Amino acid sequence: MKQSIANLLGITAAYLLVGCSGSSTSLEDSSVGAATNAPTQQTAPKVAGQPPTSTVVEQPATAMIDPPKPTTGVQPLASQSVDPDQYQLGPGDKLRVIVFNESDLSGEFVVAGGGAVNLPLIGAVEARGATVGQFQDRIAAKLRDGFIKEPKVSVEVLNYRPFFIIGEVTKTGEFPYKAGLTVQDAVGVAGGYTYRANTKAAYIRRAGQDREEKVDLRQRVPINPGDSVRIPERFF
Repeated sequence: MKQSIANLLGITAAYLLVGCSGSSTSLEDSSVGAATNAPTQQTAPKVAGQPPTSTVVEQPATAMIDPPKPTTGVQPLASQSVDPDQYQLGPGDKLRVIVFNESDLSGEFVVAGGGAVNLPLIGAVEARGATVGQFQDRIAAKLRDGFIKEPKVSVEVLNYRPFFIIGEVTKTGEFPYKAGLTVQDAVGVAGGYTYRANTKAAYIRRAGQDREEKVDLRQRVPINPGDSVRIPERFF
């Protein structure tokens, strides 16, 4: 009887050992399968002494467009200069008139307030509004009319008529014109601004015109012979 019980316990123990061994093998197989199916993560090789780096993707720069600026009513003027061929004569211009081989008819003359030039022998010749070339032709036409058969005439502007400046400058009045003169130059000739002057804008009345135009003094503004410049008072 004791021997039968001992045999039975031995069989039972052997059976239990076989079952536990199978279970552990199944668990190990499951662990291996899970490790095999899991996604792998690759890492960049590390260099000794250097921190890990990350890649930065740069975005293309976007051009900034300035919004349109509102207009202020101040109109800048295009750069102008006196063109001798297009310049229109007027009172105050000093001219040199040469009639070839006729020294008595040649000389220096000033356009009078009425717009004419009084020349020897032929008298008054209208110059106002005429170019130098047109004035030459007028002189030649008068000389050809009973005085000289084929006159050759040359006219040159020696001094342009003066410009005028009034308003908030130290010294107002008329001043000699020089080629390339600007409003800023004219203010300097007139002794500079007063403390009340608006230094950002001015008014110009062009020669032969009745109305003023407002100009922006943040850029160089040319003036012509006979122009009138007015420097306004600033608003406090």
